[in-house]
Amino acid sequence: MHIPFRFLIPLLFLLKPVAGVAAGGPERVELDAPLPGLSATYLDLAKRIVPDLAKTEGAGWQGFTLDETTAQKLDLDIDWPDGLTIENVEVIDLASAAHPNIAVLFDFGGSGGDPAAPALLVLYSFDGSPGLLPKLRDVLNVGLDRDTGFPDAALQPLGPQSQLIVVSNGHWNSQQSYRDLTLVLAQPDRLQIIDDVMTFSETLCGLRRTQEPHISVKKEATMPMAAVRVDVLLHDEPIKERCTEKAVARRDRTIGATYRWNKVGGRYEPDSAALERLALENEKRF
Repeated sequence: MHIPFRFLIPLLFLLKPVAGVAAGGPERVELDAPLPGLSATYLDLAKRIVPDLAKTEGAGWQGFTLDETTAQKLDLDIDWPDGLTIENVEVIDLASAAHPNIAVLFDFGGSGGDPAAPALLVLYSFDGSPGLLPKLRDVLNVGLDRDTGFPDAALQPLGPQSQLIVVSNGHWNSQQSYRDLTLVLAQPDRLQIIDDVMTFSETLCGLRRTQEPHISVKKEATMPMAAVRVDVLLHDEPIKERCTEKAVARRDRTIGATYRWNKVGGRYEPDSAALERLALENEKRF
């Protein structure tokens, strides 16, 4: 069958990963960088969320008004007197899910803005039409702490049209480190939070006590989508220093849960409350 050239270009676009974005891995790009295959930029997408974004004297952009539709969907304020500030975005190519989609992380809590400002994970789809901005499919507020971004292993496949996206939040001070991992189910037309995994590490006199999360997926023959396994290793590492009361190291232990797809409920559910109990224990140590 002969396909005219003018129809071949959009077809090739739909069959390959989105050009300009590293397939499968997160990539940080400047806000004024062009969108894959378009002359429009990520700034054009950001202005649909914060319409009054304007260049600041520094390296970023700042606005004070959140799009009304987005604010209502996420139960957020429309007006932000202290500012919504952003310098760049992080992008994940989801084309391996058989759809030319991208997930874009807009963190509006940049320096100089409101520390409570949202970090929005937005799902976009390209239909191959030249000159048209990608369509916004869904949006989540994943800003749980000061520093929000994608970890290295931010994307894992769950099924033919479903993927796991991991978003990391956290902050640290001289003695303590706080980290939240948000597990997100990404499908062609929606995003759904699976769970938030909170870990806490601290340095005591003579001891560094850490909690290291590990996330993996495993296909199970009886399930339509892969299971998501979260393990948190609790590890104590002695430190050579003088202490009046040295903390005692504990044996390593692992706390975890497996999330499986519930077809009736239409969501992933954990097989235990172990991670929830760990989060409650951590809160008592803050």
